[in-house]
Amino acid sequence: MILNLTRIDPPVSIGVWGLGRHARRTILPAIAQVDGLQLAGIATRRKDVATELSEVYGTRALGTLEELLAIKEIDAVIVATPIGCHLEDGTRALLAGKHLWCEKSLASGITDTRDLLDKAAASDLAVNVVCSPLYHPLFGMLLKRTGQLDIGAVLSIDAQFGFPHVSGDHPKYDPQLDGSALSDVGYYPIVIGTSLLRDEINLVSAVLETEPGFDIDTRGSAFFRSSQGAHIIMRWGYGQDYVNEIRIVGETGVIEAFPAFSKPDNIAMTLRIRRQQSVTNIPVPEVNQYAAMLASFAVAIRDRDSRAASRKSALRYQSLLDAVRSHVYQP
Repeated sequence: MILNLTRIDPPVSIGVWGLGRHARRTILPAIAQVDGLQLAGIATRRKDVATELSEVYGTRALGTLEELLAIKEIDAVIVATPIGCHLEDGTRALLAGKHLWCEKSLASGITDTRDLLDKAAASDLAVNVVCSPLYHPLFGMLLKRTGQLDIGAVLSIDAQFGFPHVSGDHPKYDPQLDGSALSDVGYYPIVIGTSLLRDEINLVSAVLETEPGFDIDTRGSAFFRSSQGAHIIMRWGYGQDYVNEIRIVGETGVIEAFPAFSKPDNIAMTLRIRRQQSVTNIPVPEVNQYAAMLASFAVAIRDRDSRAASRKSALRYQSLLDAVRSHVYQP
């Protein structure tokens, strides 16, 4: 499916820095699905990888970020490098006058995040931090049903995301690159779970655990409370069976969504409403949430208010992660 961006004129020109597995499998195919985006160049330190992919996507292959930023027609740069590289890479992109689309999280902490956002604001540049589930129709369906009190007042939200360890020397396990289960998988249930209610949300407590043999947190949980008394519990981690779901308990029913955050090709997305004597399954449209997110970013680039809103969202996401780290239970 091609997402039509008839509002975007002229089209937005995009460059991609970092061509790891995620960029190859998810980002580049998503760009190709958005009518209104032009892939002007791709770059990685492994020039052979860039060259091979450039033939697939019909674009320029480059070996450095400097070469990518030197392409004048590029409006925005996608930074798909490890978190520990985001501050330097993002700063260089913003100082070159490029809008920034960054893999989560934007930086290692709130100080670096504010530094990047201040640079973006000074030049009125958009900054989008990946949170693709927000752009899937499922999120809108959940938001509508909680807002309309389809299950009465919300009493609790339970959001979980986790999977087995990946093999090999993956950057997500490297503390020098700011690897962290919180920043990698905890990010999604925390951001989505705290976005489903319109009440004020406050963090009560959090736990981060480090599995023996690792130098980073490998699993964790957080407990938030809304101003109306709803309990919001997030759990995440590596080294466990696959879990990817949201469960919302209300006074008169329960809403269940699976998969809620990432969408494996072999699993159909389901939304179920359970009441005391009935179960209703609601169809969820099939949408590439990465392509939908990129389409939204393209619109933000061309709209001043949307550019400001993108920077505000980026600050909120990082503030949530920093709040969890600062509230970690110490036995």
